[in-house]
Amino acid sequence: MKKLLTHQLEVGMKIVKLDRPWLETPYFFHKFIIKSEQQLTKLRTFCDYVYIDFNDKYPNKCNKDHSFINEKEVLAHKKIEHSFKLLNLVFSDMTYKSYIDSYKIKLVVNNLALQVLADQNTYLYLNTIKSSAPSIAQKSVRVLILYITLCKYIGIKKDKLLDLGSAALLHDIGMIKLPISFGQAEKLSVNETKYLHTHTEIGVALIKKSRDFPDFVSDVIASHHEYFNGTGYPYGLSQRNINLYSRMLTVICTYEALTRDRHYKKALTTYAALTELTKVSGTMLDPRIVGKFIEFIGLYPVDTILKTIQGDNVRVIKKLDQNQYEVVSLLKGKSSFIIKTDAITGVHFE
Repeated sequence: MKKLLTHQLEVGMKIVKLDRPWLETPYFFHKFIIKSEQQLTKLRTFCDYVYIDFNDKYPNKCNKDHSFINEKEVLAHKKIEHSFKLLNLVFSDMTYKSYIDSYKIKLVVNNLALQVLADQNTYLYLNTIKSSAPSIAQKSVRVLILYITLCKYIGIKKDKLLDLGSAALLHDIGMIKLPISFGQAEKLSVNETKYLHTHTEIGVALIKKSRDFPDFVSDVIASHHEYFNGTGYPYGLSQRNINLYSRMLTVICTYEALTRDRHYKKALTTYAALTELTKVSGTMLDPRIVGKFIEFIGLYPVDTILKTIQGDNVRVIKKLDQNQYEVVSLLKGKSSFIIKTDAITGVHFE
């Protein structure tokens, strides 16, 4: 069973599970084979992603040499899933000892940094991967991939990526030592929140004790909960008094949290999450970095539903550049087409 975004679906694929409850869809059964373009359009209207079975042979299936998922994406999935498992081993070991396995940490960072440099769309695969990794390991890998991607977009030199990646991967390592269950559905108590606010200092102490990482790594981690307006923790720093790379990490951590399913809150769509970032730009977050992040993600991210000047609703399946998008109509049209920003009147919220 494989999780796919609906714009990745093709005729002949076998659906085995949808992304929402039975009563919220027009389907009597949630297991069926896609037999027409009309079915594809309907699925894209009601669902963001589905689970499919690649093992069965179906009519209209592409020949054996053709993969429904791009080879690059298959490779990325394997690397990300392996990284989840490897990091989980490191973090599990740390629950009863203070030793950081720096070799495995650097291995994960190096592998994922190379993956991002080779495939700029790696970050798009994050929401198609169903992982059983605990939340801290899972969120840390997600943050690393998004962070390295932003670094690449901004033009930060490659020789800094290993240290920056290590900071991103270890940014919440202090949480492992806290007497708090992060898998709980309930809101944190006052005392638990006080404990939570010590995790950056605990993390910095663990990293410095290991002596396997330069001070630069712990400096970035130390300030990633400082807010642009000075209301963050632990030191109440503001604006340019906060390390630039820490400010970048704060933006990434905020976006990652908004777009990940949590016990108490369902993940937001990419567009909705970017909207939330703009609301705290200039207060919690550095507005210049928020602007760069939105520029890199795209004004209209993949899966955003747009309204056109013709009155149609279309779903974005690919950003071509800042002014052009590849889209597919929700109601008509069997193939994708290109639309320019001057033909877009707004965003349609389902």
